[in-house]
Amino acid sequence: MSNVRRAVRHPFPAPRSPHLTPHRPNPSPPRYLQFANAFGSCIAFLVICANQLEPVLSEVPGVTDCTSIFERRALITVVVSCIILPMLYIDSVAPLEPLATFSVVAIQFLVIVILWGACTYTRRQLRISPHPPQS
Repeated sequence: MSNVRRAVRHPFPAPRSPHLTPHRPNPSPPRYLQFANAFGSCIAFLVICANQLEPVLSEVPGVTDCTSIFERRALITVVVSCIILPMLYIDSVAPLEPLATFSVVAIQFLVIVILWGACTYTRRQLRISPHPPQS
């Protein structure tokens, strides 16, 4: 008897893995549509920032009304020039790592505060006591 192994052909071949099959990638949209999408997203972000900052700034002493269209434009200009524009000149995002860590921790803290507030608000509104009444 020899030690030579013969190739055994299985009746059911193993399926090919999906990453080996040739496929055509989806054609990308034209560049001007990609630019329009990104530009519109940036404008929406700035409008949302202005909407969120208006109530905060109305609580500052000395600020009367932030609902005027000129004040909204000024607020968007300040956000762009003080927050977004300096971030364009960063060569690497490595200096932002501590800020990212702080952001993740702050989001977790806000979720806990919101859940705690929702639980206590429901309890106050429904006047639920921790102990049921005894008869």
